[in-house]
Amino acid sequence: MKKDIFILCVLILICSILVFATNSKTPEMELRISDTNQVFTVKVINSEVQSTVGPAENPDMILSMTSETFASIFNAKDPSLEAYNQFKKGTIAYELKVDYATLALKGYKEMYDGFAASHSIVAE
Repeated sequence: MKKDIFILCVLILICSILVFATNSKTPEMELRISDTNQVFTVKVINSEVQSTVGPAENPDMILSMTSETFASIFNAKDPSLEAYNQFKKGTIAYELKVDYATLALKGYKEMYDGFAASHSIVAE
């Protein structure tokens, strides 16, 4: 269950939803679009989501999905909910690069709590 929570947080971050990172630790992840071989770096800087083309220097995690999955999330009326649904369907792969304590310090737990509360999601 811990993995679900933290991966969901990253997806919310990618969708620019509920960004609460306020400490000096910069959340950073790498997003790979598997069928097009595109790679992006996604960071939160000054509470804003910023993305650039290319691999991340020090990612907290690496996410991989097809362009179809990404488009589904990006074009959804509620991107964070669509990301959650796609993750639960297994269409998004991930690799954690840091421990859970580091993720919590970077604000991922706060993001999840806000998302879960606003979408009435209960841990399974």
